[in-house]
Amino acid sequence: MSKDLQSTHVVKPSCWLLARLAHESQNGPRSFYEDVGLHLSFGVVISTDEVFMLARPVHTSWPGDELVNPRYTCERRDADAWWLYLLAGDWRQAVLHMPGHLPFIGWERHGSVHWHRTSTIVQHALRDSREGELTEDPNPTANAGQRGEERGKKFAYGTAIEDGVSIHNPRWCWG
Repeated sequence: MSKDLQSTHVVKPSCWLLARLAHESQNGPRSFYEDVGLHLSFGVVISTDEVFMLARPVHTSWPGDELVNPRYTCERRDADAWWLYLLAGDWRQAVLHMPGHLPFIGWERHGSVHWHRTSTIVQHALRDSREGELTEDPNPTANAGQRGEERGKKFAYGTAIEDGVSIHNPRWCWG
């Protein structure tokens, strides 16, 4: 293999791998695989090239300790929100892959629970996706992509998005 090809070839880690590494770095009460299993049983697992997400239907009235514990869930017909437990990758893709509408989307960040109307978040995701497609710049960091990243931080699902990864940490939620 030529030196030029070696120096320009960059392997991007998969969203699944980023999510697993972020989860493991939190030293939570369950393993990554246990949490994936709980979300397969009681929620949603979305895994694509662009995003990896664990989410489940909940009630906005639930206390923080129930929201951050994937063993607490309800039937989607009885829920009023999606709780985003773990997200790695493009938050816009996560929103666009949600399997059915619930009025709110929630997450925990720095010890605080955040709720936003699903319609507002979807509008931001669609607008950012359209703006990214319309740009002629292959690296749109100075326009729509950058605004999307900034908006992604505002609407981060879980704790702060760092290096493209956000994760919920149950130890941060109300004591």
